[in-house]
Amino acid sequence: MKIKGYCQTAEILNTFAIFRLILRDKILKYAGVRENALGDNEYKGYEAGINSAMKNPFYFSKQ
Repeated sequence: MKIKGYCQTAEILNTFAIFRLILRDKILKYAGVRENALGDNEYKGYEAGINSAMKNPFYFSKQ
């Protein structure tokens, strides 16, 4: 089941877990449209290996 044109939730979480295995000592952050893509399962990204999240205005700042 796709959510509003995004990948399936399980596919997104599997990708996070694979990146965590490959980049063990790096910081992985949520950014962008995670609320739309993951919905109520956003917390599962932290279980899959995400360290933190970026919020507005950090990734939409104008220079």
